[in-house]
Amino acid sequence: MATTTFLYELLSNANKTLVYKVDAGMKPIILRFDLSLTKGRDTRIYMQGEDKRWVLLLEDNYYERVDNSPNKMQQNKIIGGELTKELVEQQNEQMKMQRRNEKMSFYFDCLSKIL
Repeated sequence: MATTTFLYELLSNANKTLVYKVDAGMKPIILRFDLSLTKGRDTRIYMQGEDKRWVLLLEDNYYERVDNSPNKMQQNKIIGGELTKELVEQQNEQMKMQRRNEKMSFYFDCLSKIL
């Protein structure tokens, strides 16, 4: 059974980088997920080779929105007094994390088939 350990996270203007270590037998595997923060850029997944270079494994057109600002429908509900801005931002953050978790589990499924 493989165990996955989160190592670190880095944030830049274009990417949010998440690095994991997967212990699945003889040698641990280091995986780097560069989640795109802008539309039009691809999310990339790399594996660290024995020479410490990053090898590209997957590319996907997934991107993660940076802000949690209300959309037009939510804005109308805030103006109408049905919701508060804080509640909308909290809901948007939860939805963003749910989408990210679904995408990450999809990536790990794909990687387990590749590796």
